[in-house]
Parts: sequence; C-alpha cells; structure tokens
Amino acid sequence: MARAGRPGHNARMRPALPLALALLVAGAALAAPDGPPFYDRKRALEAQNEAARAAADEARATSDPARVAALLADDSGLVRDRAFTILADRDDEALLRALVPLLGHRDEFVSAGAAELFAQRRFAGAREALEKVGLASRSELTALETIWALEALGDAASFEALERAFKRRKEPRVRGDALIALAALAPQPARAVVDGALQDAAPPVRIGAIVALRALDPRAAAAAAVDVVAAKPDRRNAAWEPRLLLCALETLRLWPDRAGARELVVRAVDALIERLAREEGLPQHEVNLTLDDLTQAGGLEADPEIWRGWWAPRRDAFQPVDKAPPAPPAPEPRGGRRRAPREGDDAPPAAPARPETGNEGRTRVRFHGVPVRSKRLVFAQDMSGGMNNPLDKEAGPLSKLQFSKDELVRVLEALPDDVRTNVVFFASDYWRHAEQLVPINRARAALIGFVKEAVTPDFRKAQDRHRSRSNIYDPLVFAMEDPEIDTVFFLSEGGPNEGRYVERERLLRHVARLNVYQRVQVHTLQVTNDRAGGAFLRRLAEVTGGQFHDVEALKAARAR
Repeated sequence: MARAGRPGHNARMRPALPLALALLVAGAALAAPDGPPFYDRKRALEAQNEAARAAADEARATSDPARVAALLADDSGLVRDRAFTILADRDDEALLRALVPLLGHRDEFVSAGAAELFAQRRFAGAREALEKVGLASRSELTALETIWALEALGDAASFEALERAFKRRKEPRVRGDALIALAALAPQPARAVVDGALQDAAPPVRIGAIVALRALDPRAAAAAAVDVVAAKPDRRNAAWEPRLLLCALETLRLWPDRAGARELVVRAVDALIERLAREEGLPQHEVNLTLDDLTQAGGLEADPEIWRGWWAPRRDAFQPVDKAPPAPPAPEPRGGRRRAPREGDDAPPAAPARPETGNEGRTRVRFHGVPVRSKRLVFAQDMSGGMNNPLDKEAGPLSKLQFSKDELVRVLEALPDDVRTNVVFFASDYWRHAEQLVPINRARAALIGFVKEAVTPDFRKAQDRHRSRSNIYDPLVFAMEDPEIDTVFFLSEGGPNEGRYVERERLLRHVARLNVYQRVQVHTLQVTNDRAGGAFLRRLAEVTGGQFHDVEALKAARAR
C-alpha cells in the first residue's frame, strides 16, 4: 500500500557482501520484514512483547554473532529495539569484537545496527572495519551509521577515510554527514574541505557544510548563511532552496559573537528584508523571526515595507549585541542512551502546552488552535485502534477519531487556494491521499472525502488483525521526505509500538539526523492524557523545531 522509501531511511537493501569480514555471517539466512512500512504481520502485540522479553534475556547472555544478527533482523520493532538496547548497555569488549563482522552483513538492519552499537559503546576496536567496510557499504543507512560511529569515536585518524567517503560517495546525506564528522574530528584540515563544499552542486551537501562550519567558525558560518539569504532564486534546485534557506536562518539565529561584526550583521539585515519580499508561508515567518533576533526590533509584522521603514533610520547607527549560545545537551552516559519514557513509567507530568494566540503573521487558519503558517504541509493523523475510544469519558460519546477528523475537515475547507497539502493516516500501516503534496484548490473536495471516509483498521477482521497498532517512524519519514514539505501536523495518542524504530530515543535520533537536511517542523498534538506519550511527543516536536500541544489545549480550542 505504501511506497518504498529512499535507501537509508525506509528501504530494505540486499547488497552483496563486502570484503572477507562478511564470511563469518554469510550463512545466516534471516527473514526480512516486507516494509516499508515495517510491522510484524504475524504476531499480536502480546506475542511481540513476550518475544521482546525473550530477546532481552538472550541479548544479555549471548556472545554468538549469528544470534545477535537474528535479533537485530527480527520482524518486530519491539524485539529489535529491546535487543539493541540491552546490547548497547552491555560492557563486554569481547562481544563487540565478535560483532565486527556484522558490518558486512547482507541485511542492512544488521549491518547498520552493528555500526550503531559501536557508536553507542564508543568501541574503538571497530574503527578499522568501520572505515574499510562500513563506509564502503552499498546500504546508505549503514554508511550513515558508520559515519556517526566514527564521529562518536572521536579519532582524528579517521579523517582520510571520511574524506574519501565525502569525495566518492554519491548520496548527499552521506556526504553532508561526512563533512560534519570531519569538522568534529579534525577541525584544521577539515576547514578546507568544508569551505569547498559550500559551493557544491548538491544543496544537501551545502547544508552539511554550513552545519559543519558552525562548529569550526561561527562567524564564517554566519557569512555563508548571509550568502544563501542574498542568493538569487535557484530554479534547478527549487525543492531544496527553502531547506537551504531554513538552515541559513537557523545558523544566523544561533550565531553568538555578533557585537564585533557590525558590517556582517548589517549585510544580513539588508538581505533578510529583501528576502522577506520573496518568501511566503513558513519561510517568510522564519525570515521574520531571524530579523527580529538580529535586530531586537520587538516583533514587527512580516512585511518588507514595515521593516524597511523601521530599518532605514537605524541602519547607520545600529550596533549589534552578542547572543548567549544555547545550553549544551546533557551528555549521554558512556555506552547508553537517555531513555525516553515508556507507557507505564511514572513520568513527571508535562508542562502545560497551549497554542499560540499572538504573532500569527498573515495566517488566519488554525488547526486545533495552532496557527497554520505553512503553505506546504502534511496532516498526519493516528488511526490506531485506541482512536475509537471517547476523547473525554465525562464529556460524552465523541471519539478521538471523530474529534480529529471533524477538525481536519474544517481546516481543509478553510485553507487558502495557494496551499499545497496532503493527508496521511497511520496505524501499523500508513495510507495517504496522494504520493506527494497536491494543490488544494484542485484537490480540496477529494481530500475532504478521503478524510470523511477514513476508518480505523478493524482488529476483529483477519486481514486487519495486525494493522491497528501505532507506527510513528515510517509514516513520519514518508511525510518528511516529500520534496516540497516544510511542516507536519502530527496528531497521535502517544508513542509507537510498531515501525522501523520503536525505542523512543533511537527513533528520535534518526528523525533528528534526517531533519538536518529535510528542515521540517513537526508540530505534535496529543489526544490522550498519557504522560509518557506526551513526553515523547514533546521531544519529537523539540528535535524538529515544532511545538507540542496537549489534549487539554485541543479541547480548549474546540470550545472557543
């Protein structure tokens, strides 16, 4: 039903085995899930949880690479991720050495999982194999995990291997991440490579170069960002131009040492005001936020004439001030990951979340009270079995499903004609109105009909028995990879129990790494009071630059 994803994100690849290291696992015949989407088509959740408990016990005890490979390639995300978590928490160098040949495994769930384990454990004993096998893998995901592992190892001796990967690999994300890793491992020799990549023909590589340059020289990164803002329209890369712009705007807002760079700040403000006139939707809103951040003007409307009138008398005397850098993230424990809350945890209550009421820009449409600024957006909504339950047991029979569908229909009716959009429903599987964004002025009636007719998979029917669960990663990546998109409104009950990744920190890390390039804001909306689910959805919004809105906010918006 769903399209195949791009290699490295959702696709399963079956590459030929590279090098002799793969011989140790060549005989392992493992069944692969059919995805995307990835979900266990044979076992109910109870059986998967039982299998996950058994997998955890085996992962604690085994030293057999073939058994580890079988665990990492299981049909169930619950099994794969439970085993992965246990393996990543084991302090067992002998086991890690035994797993090095898995980098050459024919199943990318296994090869990429092995590289990810070496990153989590900071296992230096895998460095040579990561350079020789992982970076040469035909699987994009394995190459990406390998780059992240080499970056985590922090050994400058990997510079040459990563530079070769940057020059020889074709995948833009692999090349971009190689630049980011080079800057982290060896700043001085990386600078020339990064500077050259700022002019690369592939926009994702230029995004990687700007992100890498932030770590090397924030002022130079700001200058590169201003060049992006001031550039003429690039019709050859029209789909990527907004993403490159959003990266540049973020770079300017993160730039700390502004006080000694008046000429560059003035040039940035000049370019941003001119760019404001070219943009619409979310990019226009983000340009306006960046102008306010650099000038501290106090929240002017996103109108170039208003900004020109404000800036002209102030330009010659303007003196920028430094900006405090963001607080660094809490360090992860060696060998482990910060685990996001799971259902059943005694998670602390999330802070109240309420939709914005001010600074709407030019939008007059709200979705569950949230301003819809984007003109290139996807609505992704949960259709798992729990959505048939009442929204509020004390408020009447209205189900979460009907509540969410009613609001989506209302917004689709109200969106302006120049919006391009799509609707994706998800449970274990996902289904959508179209393969990519469609102009609402031509598809409005069809979109509304698609929403009105949607029903949750019926777990009582044999064909739907395993399709009523919650797969978050696969439909989210499908939405984020649309060539035009900049915003997702993601409505869900809470966390995942199916999909390529279900362990929450692992899922969030992969979404965040993808979004270095996709630059999609994911606004999350929760239709339950589950605290662990709310904590997860809040984190999902945070790592994508979006906002989280709880069920009380959604109900309040309906009441207005």
